Amino acid sequence: MNKKIIGLICAVLASAMVFGACAIKKSEDTAKAGPIPNNDAVITVAKVEDEPVYKDRFNAAFASFCKGQQGIEQILEEPMYADMVQNMKEQVLESLIIEKAMFNMLEEKGYMEFTPEQLDEAKTKVQEELDYYAQMGMASITAELEEGYTDEQYQQKADEYIEKLLTENNITRQDIEDYYKNNFAVEQARKDLVGDIVPTKEQVKEQYDTNVEAARAAMSEDVSAYESYERSGLTIYYVPAGIRKVRQILIKFEDDSISSAINDLQIAGDEKGADELLQESLPLIQERADEVLGKLQSGEITFDEAIENYNDDTGMEYYKEGYTVMEGSTSYLEPFTKGAMALETVGDISGLVPTLYGYHIIEYTSDLEEGPVDYESVRQEIYDSLLASLQDNAWYELVDEWKQNLNIEYFTENL
Repeated sequence: MNKKIIGLICAVLASAMVFGACAIKKSEDTAKAGPIPNNDAVITVAKVEDEPVYKDRFNAAFASFCKGQQGIEQILEEPMYADMVQNMKEQVLESLIIEKAMFNMLEEKGYMEFTPEQLDEAKTKVQEELDYYAQMGMASITAELEEGYTDEQYQQKADEYIEKLLTENNITRQDIEDYYKNNFAVEQARKDLVGDIVPTKEQVKEQYDTNVEAARAAMSEDVSAYESYERSGLTIYYVPAGIRKVRQILIKFEDDSISSAINDLQIAGDEKGADELLQESLPLIQERADEVLGKLQSGEITFDEAIENYNDDTGMEYYKEGYTVMEGSTSYLEPFTKGAMALETVGDISGLVPTLYGYHIIEYTSDLEEGPVDYESVRQEIYDSLLASLQDNAWYELVDEWKQNLNIEYFTENL
């Protein structure tokens, strides 16, 4: 199955509140010649085994698909994008047809028959979800109550709030219950029909090698790409040369407005004004900064003791091994990066490095070893990712096979 369609199915099905409960309504069939009635609930956009998919269902799915997409309003309104919009609509319609094919087959195979325990669990999940939304709307609920309201009065208003929310979103409690029951069916069918598809050791190792090579290529051109991986929370498969760890002691301005004012001047492009304000402000912390640096240089205190007793950087509590720094780093202020990279040997300590936050004293603690990350440290993560990918693809290919065996008619002119 086309990966683009797979992605679209995932997006539509994940964002829609109900998978199939509203897909078919026993109503007038309008997929025939003659004027189209002005009622989306009876306008047919497709037929699956002579069962219609109505436009109101399509509208809900298309709205879910468009929700949150940047610039979508302009695309939908501009005539120049008409062909693009029609293509989008047809893809969403295709996702609904595939959805219908899936549930037709699940029904045929007996997966839509639920145990009493599953039915109870679905009802419990419905109540938990509605309770969550009631909690989120507590401010609105209590705003309608008089002071000293009782638990019973609050519950009544909460029930009214939930009913209004359901009505506004054209959703019933049964719709939500059906959503969870449908999930049970899909989960069980996936387990039975594609659950035995697992990645081999060779596939996991091959994926590891691919990931390592991709990371190596990206970072060989720009070592700061390492920082982008780290900042994005992505798994790092290759460590380039030139990455080091540093710790710091920050002696900051007691008045935070100084840092804010310097930052505002820099944002405005007034570097001269920012530097002048910085130089005027540094004497406020000079004595304390000199004292700490002097104690470090004389050996009176260790860097650990200085961090514990003098440091204003709370981040050191969470990054005990230090911050990751490299040439071209954008995670830190430029003077800090330059000060950190100017240190020549592990164990070196800088002088006072001024930034808009105050004075920094930087310790060069270690170098990260160049090369690929240890295979065993990422093996399980790669296995899990491949497992999900292989089973997802197998599942959607299976559903696509079910779809090919159905008699399907499209009425895209009604979209």
